[in-house]
Amino acid sequence: MPGKRKRQAYDNASKIRVVEFVENLDNNSAAEREFGISEKLVRDWRTNKDTIVSGPNKQKRRVVMCNV
Repeated sequence: MPGKRKRQAYDNASKIRVVEFVENLDNNSAAEREFGISEKLVRDWRTNKDTIVSGPNKQKRRVVMCNV
């Protein structure tokens, strides 16, 4: 299938960084713009924060903060 995108995986440290960013602003859309990830993904991570914090930290793609 042409144009099929591979799913990206994020490590727990990156997820926690995004969740903390969002909780300081209380704005999922700002995190979407800042980190280049979907607002739905941010909502899911906020909902599952306790599981993310206590879960194993698998090394995956890191979210890089950029000030554009």
